[in-house]
Amino acid sequence: MTTGTAKRRNVSLVLAAAATGVLLCGGERAQAAPDVGVAAAVNLNANSIRGGGAPKVVTLGQPIIFNERIVTDTSGLVQILLVDGTTFTIGPGCELTIDEFVYNPNTGDAKVVATIAKGAFRFIGGQTSRSRDGAKINTPVGTIGIRGGVLTGDCPTSDCTFTSLSGDAELTDNSGRKRAFGGLTVKTSDNGKNTKVAFTTEEDIQDAQDSTTGSDSQNGSSSRIPDNEGVVDSGIAKFNTESEQVQTEIAAQGSGLLETSDTDEADESITDDAAQGDIQDDAVFVSVPGRVYTAPDVYNTDYGGTIVGGGSRGLVGSTPETEFNVDLGIGSGQLTGTSPFGGFISIPDLTGSQGDNGLESISVSGTSPVGPISGTAYAGAGDFAAYMLGINGQPTDPYYIIAGTATDLSFIAGQSSDVRVYSLTNDPIQNIGVPFFSPVHYGSLDNTSQTDLLIVETGSIYFQSFLTWADISGSGSNQRSAILVTAGGGSDFPGGTNARLSTNRRGSYRGTAAGPQLNIRGGGIETIPGANGHHVFGANAENFVVGTAIDPLVSAFYDIPTDICFFYDCSSPVIPEDTDLVYSTHHVADLVSETAKPVSTRSTPFATGFMVGMAEPRTEGYFNPYIVVSTGPFNLAFDEASSTIAASGTVTDINNANSVVDSMFIPFGFYNGDFGASTFVDDDTYGATHNGNSDNTRLITDDGQNVPADKQVPGSYIVSGRAAPIPGYKHCTQCDFADWGWWGTRVVADYDDNGNTLRRDEKVHMGTWVAGDITSTADLPGGATNASYLGTAIANIASSTGDQYIATGDFSLNIDLSNRSGNLAINGLDGANYTATVSDASVGGLALYSGSLTGVTNGITGGVTGALVNDGAAIAAGTIGQFHAAGSGNQVVGTFMGKQ
Repeated sequence: MTTGTAKRRNVSLVLAAAATGVLLCGGERAQAAPDVGVAAAVNLNANSIRGGGAPKVVTLGQPIIFNERIVTDTSGLVQILLVDGTTFTIGPGCELTIDEFVYNPNTGDAKVVATIAKGAFRFIGGQTSRSRDGAKINTPVGTIGIRGGVLTGDCPTSDCTFTSLSGDAELTDNSGRKRAFGGLTVKTSDNGKNTKVAFTTEEDIQDAQDSTTGSDSQNGSSSRIPDNEGVVDSGIAKFNTESEQVQTEIAAQGSGLLETSDTDEADESITDDAAQGDIQDDAVFVSVPGRVYTAPDVYNTDYGGTIVGGGSRGLVGSTPETEFNVDLGIGSGQLTGTSPFGGFISIPDLTGSQGDNGLESISVSGTSPVGPISGTAYAGAGDFAAYMLGINGQPTDPYYIIAGTATDLSFIAGQSSDVRVYSLTNDPIQNIGVPFFSPVHYGSLDNTSQTDLLIVETGSIYFQSFLTWADISGSGSNQRSAILVTAGGGSDFPGGTNARLSTNRRGSYRGTAAGPQLNIRGGGIETIPGANGHHVFGANAENFVVGTAIDPLVSAFYDIPTDICFFYDCSSPVIPEDTDLVYSTHHVADLVSETAKPVSTRSTPFATGFMVGMAEPRTEGYFNPYIVVSTGPFNLAFDEASSTIAASGTVTDINNANSVVDSMFIPFGFYNGDFGASTFVDDDTYGATHNGNSDNTRLITDDGQNVPADKQVPGSYIVSGRAAPIPGYKHCTQCDFADWGWWGTRVVADYDDNGNTLRRDEKVHMGTWVAGDITSTADLPGGATNASYLGTAIANIASSTGDQYIATGDFSLNIDLSNRSGNLAINGLDGANYTATVSDASVGGLALYSGSLTGVTNGITGGVTGALVNDGAAIAAGTIGQFHAAGSGNQVVGTFMGKQ
């Protein structure tokens, strides 16, 4: 039965025929066994079967009735002419049934549903193929919808080949997947489970013609060779609404009775119909559901103000007027539809085979109710198309449309732990290579390293996602730095039935060495749904659109606090006047590889070490940074089975430079029974953001008060430095046995344990950490055993002029393993050299050392703590540690790593 508003004009006729057992034909006659057409041409042997009756030979001019089954043998050929002008030609070994037929010549409404159980056939559309859903053919591998076209097909076995010689066609296979192939050829394999759309070749056309064409020696079952007079006498004319044309066409076929009109002639005929307006643009045969996203002019914010120009910030959707479904009809190479608020949408049709071999970027233009639209669109697998356009060609006035065939997730459910790698396109507004970030208050990203978006399957309905990028551009007082981490789990991608990626972003950046550090914490990253709530497209989840959650009031990115000018002098050139950096970015994801998850080669799933950073209180101005270093063990744990990690550490204001804060306890990912966002991809690729319970992140004051984080989710992150290595800023490249990376946080606390008001906003930007399998003192050799280590040092530096930046240097250690005493040196760190004499500081049977650090070049002093670490069975193969120094307004804090 037909469905949808556009098809309701046919419902009364269909119901009448079903209820009375008759067919209304020409408005003149009704009979118990309705005639729907006539056998316009026949070659032996072809039989018809009506109801449960015996097979009878089909003869020229024989009426064809509703639900009559036509069967040909290995040499049989039949052409059936329906009363609306539609023709079916079936070749040898074919079986055809007209399941449903309705025609009203007064209105032009027509519909045919036929079943080809097997064999070769050819369809030329009459009135039936000129209306929406007017012509459908059921086949062993699915249903074909046809509009205004000529279609050939062959189903010799359980698989089929279909060629659209003109017009539009779409195959909906038995699993519900759709393949548009207007003007193309589609072939199925594996009992219809796989389909391939390709350009039609001369061989395809010839095969189709040969399979449905009689030979010169075949005269049919008529008593004489057919000619014009015989055709007229056969009774064909009275069933044909355009009898003179059909008589001429059949007679012109000569002795090769089933040689139907040439393909070019059929194409030309249909083209002529379209030119005369017989085929209306709003009456296409099939449609693609799409979802439109636009931007309103102003958003109210939770901060009591307004954000003007939401479109220029990439804020789309969230209201019925700016986020709505639209039914996009396919026809003449266009997708066309009507907005629910009025107005016409027309864009180039990028569904179908475009993008099946990888995402294609295409410049397009179209029309919309709000003006012309143009920009870049992306075509992917499974009829996926994402139109990231702008009104009047302006990307800052977005008009996005997402369409495609949703992924049938049952095909890929429950896979083993594979890693899916998705590349992301640039955001259409900012057109920069890093996702989920705006460079407005940062500048160009000149020295960036990043991963693709990684999806780790876990063999269940759960998955883990991961993406990171980092940038350090320039050096010293000319440096800027930024980092972003996306990590976390989800369900139903690809294991369930309603896939949806929903994760978060954390990070931090410093736009200038003299400016404040700013924490990245606002906004939820999600897949953006197309129509009907589908988020993922293609047979193997090849494509989707990802960006902020579609609710800018809650989920937009807020990288600069709206009250920043309360704490900082916004007239200063380091703080731009436009301080409400509220924005969103959107990206098209394309599956570029899918491989088995690497098996971890770690000797232990745990690592212990050090984390340090340069903290900064927003309450006391950004020219008052203070050093924080580990005062308890920094712990890192890997869970390969769940593809997650957990980390935690306590960092302390080692120099009491902050008059309030003593220390901070920071958990990442899973901690103390509370889940958090984290992902473990492989030994070098992992990261975590905040812990799920904000109360687990604690700030401790100088008077011992424990300060909860005021129920605010901390802006914490930790990530492996090897996941996105920044050129020039790497720890020891020969030290694979140890881990290192970046971390940061923002801890907001309003009250202490006694309820006293205490407005604290403490941040750490791109601190460093190192960890490994710390050597047991019991495993070290007895007696004097000297060892030398070489490696690198990475440090955060705050200069007396107010600049903050990251620098690297060389590290060396000469030590007696038996008593952990020796000499340590850090050279070339921001032009300065440091030395330390170290001695045993082992605790709990772990091989540690420590000492006082002196700046040979700059005279500042501090301390160093290190540990020996194993490389599997190789005892004390390397060393890791932390160091710090301060004096004359200068501060340095960092980590080191070396190999024996």
